[in-house]
Amino acid sequence: MVFTLFFCQVALETVITVVTEKFFGFSVRENTLVYMFGAVEALVSFMGIALLGGRVRDTTLQIFGWSLMITALIWLLVVMPDFEEGNLVHLVYFLLGLFVLFLGIPIISMATVSFSTKILSSETQGMGEGIRRVLICLGVILGSNWAGATIQDPHVFLGVVVAMLIING
Repeated sequence: MVFTLFFCQVALETVITVVTEKFFGFSVRENTLVYMFGAVEALVSFMGIALLGGRVRDTTLQIFGWSLMITALIWLLVVMPDFEEGNLVHLVYFLLGLFVLFLGIPIISMATVSFSTKILSSETQGMGEGIRRVLICLGVILGSNWAGATIQDPHVFLGVVVAMLIING
């Protein structure tokens, strides 16, 4: 799941600048604000998880985060192919999809870390964390490559990511 999670996250982060510049005329300043608000949203999500973590089961958090990610990606899969240059309604659609996606990523990320420490024995947690880190790095590398290679065809770009999440869900 962590490979798919970080593959998805980095792939979407890679295309934000391309999409906002091409369709909405964003410059460096506007793109910086998009990333900044995404980071603030992630921090608020992490703080919320820290407060709720002891009260909510890890599997519940995983399912909730996964559902948010799937919802956002399907939303983007439906709206992104029809984007028109300068259409502000499409900008709202895009930012809404990013908001929901960046809300789900921290939730599922924290839940998978917590869950893996509970299912692995004390003797194998080091090896498990090492394997987890390798999968994260592979997801980061391949996600950005996938986004760059398929940005011209949003159906392929997002369709594969949605399929990966559904298979891993």
